[in-house]
Amino acid sequence: MMDPQQDYLLAWSAYGIAAFVGLMVWFKMTSWISWRWLREPLRLLVAILLFVPSPVLMDEPIYAPSIAMLALDILFKSSANLWRAVADLSMYGAIAFIIYFALAFVRFLWELWRGKPEPKPSKAAKKAQQQAAQKAHNQAEHEAAKQGKVGAPRSRYENDPELDEAIRIDSNGDRRLRIEPKLFK
Repeated sequence: MMDPQQDYLLAWSAYGIAAFVGLMVWFKMTSWISWRWLREPLRLLVAILLFVPSPVLMDEPIYAPSIAMLALDILFKSSANLWRAVADLSMYGAIAFIIYFALAFVRFLWELWRGKPEPKPSKAAKKAQQQAAQKAHNQAEHEAAKQGKVGAPRSRYENDPELDEAIRIDSNGDRRLRIEPKLFK
């Protein structure tokens, strides 16, 4: 037969793990919100709802999650622990939000003092920039091939006679990109 204290600790352990997983799911669900002044308070609100305990009986030190007490009291139309759960949620919520807003204000002042960082370009902007650079490079190569220039040789291959022999201009005036291997000299 198990000890009621062990059952109590086991139940809180299971609830703590489930609440942590639920919080991580909520973090993933709110990760798309780019405005952190909205995303962070939403995450804090769910953390408060999941992790605030309330005493079940005033005489004994037995606690239950406040949101569970609130939900069960509303579901069964009882008001035995309803106001105690609401009071605990509002008290811990007020404390957590005051601390959060104080830290957010300090972070805001720090960022203001340090200066605004350069915004990171999005993936689409990076890709468009790379494509534009590649297009400009290809155009410059094509113009050089039309004029009979192969382009500036790379410094690594600058004085390589075999490479000069292997790079040829085809009948259209374009540089032949494939280099044929020489098996025998």
